[in-house]
Amino acid sequence: STGSRAGGSIVSACDAQRDEIAEAALQPDPSAKPDIHPVFTQPLSSGMTSEEALVHESCTQRLPGDAACEEPIVHQGISNRAPSKKIRLHKALTQPFPSDETFEEPLVDQAATQPSPSSATSQKVQLRRARTQDWTKRQPGSPKMRPAVVMDNYVMATDMELIDIDSSGEFPHFMSWVLSSFSHLVCLWHKLDKDRSMALHRQAFMNGMKQLAYPGRTERLWRLLDRGMTGSVSFLQFAPESGLELAAFRRWVHQKVGSGQSLFQVLDEDRSKSLTFKEFTQGCKKAGLPAELQHTMRTLFLVLDSDDDFGQDTIMEDEIRVLDRWKPPAYLWAEPDYEAKERFKQALCSKHNQNPLLAWRRALDTGGNMRVSFEEFTIRCKALAAKGFAVASPACGIASLYVAFDERRCGWFTFNDWHEASYDGFRHFVKSCREEAGTVLEFLTNVQLNCTEAEDTGGSGSPTNQAVGLTFSQFSTAAKKFGLSYQDRYDIFEAFQVTRVSGAGGKKASRIVPAEFGYLRQWDPDREVREARLW
Repeated sequence: STGSRAGGSIVSACDAQRDEIAEAALQPDPSAKPDIHPVFTQPLSSGMTSEEALVHESCTQRLPGDAACEEPIVHQGISNRAPSKKIRLHKALTQPFPSDETFEEPLVDQAATQPSPSSATSQKVQLRRARTQDWTKRQPGSPKMRPAVVMDNYVMATDMELIDIDSSGEFPHFMSWVLSSFSHLVCLWHKLDKDRSMALHRQAFMNGMKQLAYPGRTERLWRLLDRGMTGSVSFLQFAPESGLELAAFRRWVHQKVGSGQSLFQVLDEDRSKSLTFKEFTQGCKKAGLPAELQHTMRTLFLVLDSDDDFGQDTIMEDEIRVLDRWKPPAYLWAEPDYEAKERFKQALCSKHNQNPLLAWRRALDTGGNMRVSFEEFTIRCKALAAKGFAVASPACGIASLYVAFDERRCGWFTFNDWHEASYDGFRHFVKSCREEAGTVLEFLTNVQLNCTEAEDTGGSGSPTNQAVGLTFSQFSTAAKKFGLSYQDRYDIFEAFQVTRVSGAGGKKASRIVPAEFGYLRQWDPDREVREARLW
C-alpha cells in the first residue's frame, strides 16, 4: 500500500500526459481530403494519394499476433458516423498486448507512443512492428528483454523526482544504462545478487558493477542507493516498487499455502518441474491471488526467474524458494503504536536531561548519519531493554514502535521524525553556519580562533592558554546572532560538549570541540525533505 501511495501521484501525472497525447493523436487531420475519415476507417477512395493509401492500410489491418481477433485493432467496425471522443480514446488506451491471452491488464503505455495521423508512414509501420513483437523473442545471445509495461513506478519516478534528489545526475545516467543494457532493474539485480540473498554489501556491489563495465561513478551511485547508510542495500531499496510487490506476494503465499515450495507444487500441475508465465499467472489467479496483486504478475515472474535460464523464460523450483529465504522487514506490515512512541520519547528524553538532540546523538544516531535505519533502531532498542529501559521493548513489538516514527515505511527515520521542534532549531543553526563560513566546523573554528586571540595573548601576540574548544558562554555569544533561542543554544552545546580536566587543581570544564561537528558536512536537510516527498 505504501508503494501505491508513493507512486500514485506519479502514475496520475503520467496518465494525464498520456491521455493528452492519445487524444491529440485521434483528432481529425485538417489537411485530409473530405472523403477520408479522420481516423482512416472509411473504405479506400480513388481520390487517395499513394501515401494516404499506405497509411490507411497500416491503420486498419489486423496485427500478426491477433488471429483470434475478428476486427481490426484500431477503431474497428466504425460506421460512417464518426465515433465519439470517449470511445476512440478508450480503445487507444486499452488495446491488449499481442501475446498476453491470459493477461487482461490494459497496456497503459501504448498511447504515449501513438503517432499522430499526419506522421510519416514509416513511423506507423515501425510502431506496429514494435507492438507485435513477442516479449520473449530476441536474438541469440542478446540480453533478456521485457516490454515497457513491466517497468515499475520507480523508473517513472526517476525522470520526475529522483533527478531532483540527485543533483549530480548520476542516478538518471544509471537508469539510462540499466534500460539500454538490461531493460529492467530486476535483470541487473540478478547479475549482482549471485547468491540470491536479496541483499548486496558494498564490496559485492562494487565488484559486480566493475565486471559489468558500468560507465558512471560507482561510489556516488552507492551512496544514492544506500539510503539507510547501513553498508548494504536490500532488494527493497534497490528496486522499491518491485520489492514491495514481491513482499506483498510473499505474504500472500505464506498465508495461503505456507511456503514458496508449496506454491510451486500447487502451480506445477503437469509436474514438469518448471512454470511458464502462463502457468504462473493462471495458477495464481486460480489459487485466489488478490485483485490488487494480479497486475504485478509480470514483475513477480521477472523477479523469480533468475539470470541462469534466460533462454527458458520459466521458473524452476529452486528459484521460487527465494520466497522462503527472503525475510522482508517487519515494518512493512506492522501497525504503528503512537502511544508507545510517546512513552518512548518521553522516557528517552528524561534519561538525557530533557534534551531531544542529546538523546538522538547518544541513544539513537550513534553513527552520526542523521538518520536511523530499522536495523539500527532494533539493535538500539534491544540494548536499551537489556539495561532495564522497559519502554524500548513494548508489548506491541519493536516494529510497531518503529513505524510510528517511520510513517512512510521507507526503512529509516530522521531527526525531524524524532523531534520536530528540536530539529527546526538545529537545522537553522547548521544553515546559518554554512551561509557565514561554509560549514559548521569552519564557523566554530573561526570563533575559537577569535576567542583565543582576544583573551589569551597576554600582550605578547601569541597564545598562552592552550585550552581546546569553546565554553558555553563563547558558543552562546557567537550563535546568538543567528536568532536561536537560549534553549536551542543550550541543547546544541550540551549535545556536543566534552568534559576536559584543566588546571593544576584538576578542575573539570565542559567545552565543545569544532571537530565534533565535522560529520555534519555530509548532512543535507533539503535533500531529506525531497526524499520524504518521493517516498
